[in-house]
Parts: sequence; C-alpha cells; structure tokens
Amino acid sequence: MIEILPVTYRFYWKHYQQMFFTKSLEVHQHHYNSEDNSMTLYLDDTSLMNIPNWTNYECRLKIDWFEKIKNDIKNEIENT
Repeated sequence: MIEILPVTYRFYWKHYQQMFFTKSLEVHQHHYNSEDNSMTLYLDDTSLMNIPNWTNYECRLKIDWFEKIKNDIKNEIENT
C-alpha cells in the first residue's frame, strides 16, 4: 500500500487585542504545550515555529483542517 503524504492546512492566529487574523502559515500539525504556554507549529519544510505566551492569542481553523483530520482518522482506521 502506498502511504499518503501528510496533508497541510492553513493555521491562522492573532493577538487577542487585534481585530483581524493577519498571520497564517501552512502547517502539518499544531500542538499546545501547557507547561510553557506555547503553541508549536510543524511547518511544511519540516521546521518548527514556536509562538510563546499562547494564552494571549487565538487561532482559527478552516475546512482544510477538518478535511485533514477526517483523512487522518480514515487512514488510521484502514491501517488497523
């Protein structure tokens, strides 16, 4: 079976005092780290980006993220 390459999605974020979501990146995954209050973004070029003080920010995920999660679940079920 040919393994499907990970799908990326657009991760939007902004400081809570800003009105609009002006920052975004194409990512493979994101993860909140509660120990240091940061958000780690796993970028398309296999690098990482860390956003410190995450509780001062908010994010928005759109349909591409939901599609990625749906495909991940489907692939997980098929491989078990």
